[in-house]
Amino acid sequence: MGLLQFFIQAMKEFMLCFTGCRILRVLLCVVGVAAAAMSTGCAPFKSARPASEASHIRFVYTVTPGVLIRGAEPDEQGMRELRDNFSVKTLVNFNNLSTESEAKLAAQFGLNYLPLPDHPISEAGDEERYLAFMKAVREARAKGELPVYVHCDTGLDRVGLAVGVYRIVEDGWDAEQAVAELRGYQRYFLAVFFYRYDDILREVEQKREEWRSRLNNAPAPPVQRNAPGTEPTTQR
Repeated sequence: MGLLQFFIQAMKEFMLCFTGCRILRVLLCVVGVAAAAMSTGCAPFKSARPASEASHIRFVYTVTPGVLIRGAEPDEQGMRELRDNFSVKTLVNFNNLSTESEAKLAAQFGLNYLPLPDHPISEAGDEERYLAFMKAVREARAKGELPVYVHCDTGLDRVGLAVGVYRIVEDGWDAEQAVAELRGYQRYFLAVFFYRYDDILREVEQKREEWRSRLNNAPAPPVQRNAPGTEPTTQR
């Protein structure tokens, strides 16, 4: 085990004692990861992730061609690019700070919209959100409303975990594959801060059939279906 991996594991154990103190956890992560990175020659705020597939939105990557795309939160210019260049028809938003404001933007561009506000720290309600997300992708496939674009704020953490669950439940990946993809996009600092993600994905793999049964029986998510928007289409 390398020094960085050893330090990350030690930080996990130490932070379990302070799960109620977010400020302390943040400080521990910043100091700890920086120290470990300097010792190993790593850059704590960089990763080997590829360039975004979009011009106007950060961290846009295809999950399944023609079906699912992930990325950061789009502004108006980004929304236009998703519709015109990526043919996106459905948006799923995990960012708890923009679910209401983005509903208006989605309507403006004629995109179907599902808000799933997810607090970045709390895990309360996460399983229901992941089920609604996966159900929305299934429904979009059945209704010809693909591809789906799923995002949070940066598109690296909350959405990374949601896509990891999707990979295990819908694509049949094992947890280690899903963790590797998740961590490949994250910054090292945030990989330590959201240290629970690895365990969550392993728990999903252990209960994969239960997840699939729940997904099959889950109610239709409250997708806001919008008529063609008022924004004119631009040439690709």
